[in-house]
Amino acid sequence: MDRLEVVVRSLVVISLLAFVTACGGGGGGSGGDKPPAELLPEQGILFDARLANVPYSTLSYTGKTSSVGGFQYKEGEAVSFSLGNYSFPAIPAKQFVSLVDLLQADSVNQSVMNLASLLQTIDDTSLSDRIGVPDLNDFDLSNLRFDLSRLDFQSQAVVQSMLRQYGPFGSLLRNEIQVYEHLYKSAEELGVTLPNPSQEVDNDNDGLLNFADPDDDNDGVEDDLDIFPYDATEASDADNDGIGDVEDTDDDNDGYEDTGDIYPVDPRRWSNDYPIVLSLWPNVPVLNQQLKISGFNLDNVVIEISGIRYEPVTVEKNSLTLIMPDLEPGNYEIKVTNSAGYSSKNIIVPQPFNVGQRSLRLSSEILSAASGEGCAIDDNGAVRCWAMQSFWDQQDFVGDSLYGVEGLDGSADDSTAVSVSVGLNHGCAIVVTGAVKCWGSGNYGQLGNGSDVGSEAAVAVYDFDGVKNSAVEIASGYKHTCALASTGAVWCWGDNTDYQLGVVTEKDFSLTPIVVNGFEGLSDFSKAVDIETSLSHVCAVTPHGALFCWGFNNFGQLGLGFYPERSLPRMVPGLSGGSGASSVVDVALGSTHSCALLGSGAIKCWGKNKFGQVGIGFDTYFTSSPVEVELFGGGVSDNIAVSISSGSDHNCALLDTNEISCWGENNKGQLGNGKYVDSYIPVMVNAFDSVKVGEDKISLALSSYSSCVLMDSGEVWCWGWLGRGHAASDYSHAPVVVRSIDDKGSYPMAVSTSGGHYCAINSDGGVECWGNNDDGQLGNGSKIDSVEPVHVVGLDGVNASSSAIKVALGYSHSCALLEVGRVLCWGKGVSGILGNGGEDESMEPVAVVGVEDAVDIVVDSSSSCALLINGAVKCWGVNDSGQLGNGTFDKSLLPVPV
Repeated sequence: MDRLEVVVRSLVVISLLAFVTACGGGGGGSGGDKPPAELLPEQGILFDARLANVPYSTLSYTGKTSSVGGFQYKEGEAVSFSLGNYSFPAIPAKQFVSLVDLLQADSVNQSVMNLASLLQTIDDTSLSDRIGVPDLNDFDLSNLRFDLSRLDFQSQAVVQSMLRQYGPFGSLLRNEIQVYEHLYKSAEELGVTLPNPSQEVDNDNDGLLNFADPDDDNDGVEDDLDIFPYDATEASDADNDGIGDVEDTDDDNDGYEDTGDIYPVDPRRWSNDYPIVLSLWPNVPVLNQQLKISGFNLDNVVIEISGIRYEPVTVEKNSLTLIMPDLEPGNYEIKVTNSAGYSSKNIIVPQPFNVGQRSLRLSSEILSAASGEGCAIDDNGAVRCWAMQSFWDQQDFVGDSLYGVEGLDGSADDSTAVSVSVGLNHGCAIVVTGAVKCWGSGNYGQLGNGSDVGSEAAVAVYDFDGVKNSAVEIASGYKHTCALASTGAVWCWGDNTDYQLGVVTEKDFSLTPIVVNGFEGLSDFSKAVDIETSLSHVCAVTPHGALFCWGFNNFGQLGLGFYPERSLPRMVPGLSGGSGASSVVDVALGSTHSCALLGSGAIKCWGKNKFGQVGIGFDTYFTSSPVEVELFGGGVSDNIAVSISSGSDHNCALLDTNEISCWGENNKGQLGNGKYVDSYIPVMVNAFDSVKVGEDKISLALSSYSSCVLMDSGEVWCWGWLGRGHAASDYSHAPVVVRSIDDKGSYPMAVSTSGGHYCAINSDGGVECWGNNDDGQLGNGSKIDSVEPVHVVGLDGVNASSSAIKVALGYSHSCALLEVGRVLCWGKGVSGILGNGGEDESMEPVAVVGVEDAVDIVVDSSSSCALLINGAVKCWGVNDSGQLGNGTFDKSLLPVPV
């Protein structure tokens, strides 16, 4: 704009202001009183403040409102206004037209507030008494809705587009209280009285209207968590009987009066020594296979699977086993009950398939080790871990080694792990007593022991000693950890830069556990049954299937609106639980997006959508509240999901029709739909072949750029990044069979992928690998990449010494656990990751020294661990962050006890 134009515009504005001032500006409200005589009969003003540049039309005039909101009309005419291609209904023209009039509302309701929030946010002037509406013709507003909650309104794609282009707050609307004050102040300055809003009530007389008051009864519980928001004496109703917990004499409706119930708001338990089920192995058991149940107080219990009682074959205080019965495929609840209460876990039963004592499951440990570390627990409760060299130091990966963690060797109850989780450079485990122990880096307090000094040995987490607090679930994020206590309370510690601890702290970290606000475990609405954590955000599911999230929110991944972060847990709008169909049954967190699977089989996602991973059908960069994934809306003609899995930027769902649907990033063909183009809606994975279309899929495994599925026949199909060595490309945009039944009748029972090479265990115990082989990681005596599976030397399944029961892969090496308990590794050997005492690579399997009785192995790209039959853990390889758990930071070429 040149200087002359600025001067001319300024003179016009000054002239119009003088004209309006001279006219007095009085009025009898928005009810249509005749304007004062000094005003032109044809002059009206559109306001929240004075709204400039808004297109309008009457029978006599067409144009845009002036810089002071003026429009022309003749008495008795109707006027219609528009924003871009969105037209408001025609209304009687009058001197002052408010937003209430524009929406034909009877008060300042949420629709009016949404419109006012949008206009105030995209205002292109810096003047307090007027709003300049920018040109919106480039936006398709035809489907714009105002009759939504603030979060849902703000999350509309077109609103996000306008906010990103014109809003000063990024993708956020202006603060609602400021909008409310501005709207009423503007009306007051014009002498207009807006219709009395229903929100003009102050229930607790604190000077803040209910409309803007987050705690209407001033009882310290915010309204979105308060079941009785206008009753200061009640806030929760644990059993949903309509009687507040203060008045109710049996808060959990378990038949035990609160006065004699140690757990008055938990219907699952009523006195001490109740059973706790922490883990089931395997989680996808098959007919006649032993199912191991681990936890606490399991020595005198009744076991039921979906209401039918089964007898265990072995019973110990903290573990028991039973033989899997013949069940139809599906999801089953295993319930363990004693005289003090009960506990339960769910299992998935695949298509009946008898493979003796071997597990029919897709091994995906390496896929969940994106942070660079991973850990597992062996049958004796010892922890074994592995780690890769930091990605950020721009050096090559140095391979894998297993190592044990000192203090978690399975030798006693306080050193026998039942659950483990790892973060960036630290890990935490729950032991049999219910205590929590952590090891590794501690610079942000992530060990929870009151110190910021790291430890290679596992140290006790403060207040989680199994007496004061007992943990039942553990989840580690980037530099923080959260634990779910037996009371249902959620505790977190470590880094709090993005409020991932769920509470405001004096510093950006906490050296000891602190209870997450709103999840104190005092009622069903303040306890969790499941928690999931990503890099810097956390989500928890309540017993009623509601979802709460907190932490970093740079892409709206919390589902709570566009705020940089949330320091307190908030219920995700639209995911408040309730009936089985609307309750959250599973949550999957990607790097910057989140998805929830509902009981109806519908899926909702939110967060970053650059690659279409939210699945809403268009290319909005991100959305801050849950939206139904296209074709997964829960309608009669929609898909029904039975499981969901998320990679960094893509998702796949297994359908009840036995098909697979994926959406999101597709640069390597990881959606499997025959293309390399990202998809903003779910697309069906291409048919495997005409014979296999209806065959049952057992499980999915997703890595960053590839996806695999294990079929009930034992075939393994993959798509996306397949590793080098394929005839035409390293990628496949459609499923290809990478292993099938061979001429000996052998078929894969489990498959593992590192993203560059793959290995499968056959039904006879032999091992075959394919993909990248530049370090000998295929184990066939060469360094030649292979698109076809090749036999690993010495692992042919002829006898127990050459039969594998598990295979685990690092970036450039592989390891196998044999039936006899020995561990063999092959491939890259830097830093001792093969565990044979040297650092040379090996193109054929070599024995890990000193490991003769292992029951499990875990492998990552620079260290590895083996869980021994006595519960001890031994690890080897890189140890720069204490990941070997042996009290040092020195690498080890041989296994060392944790």
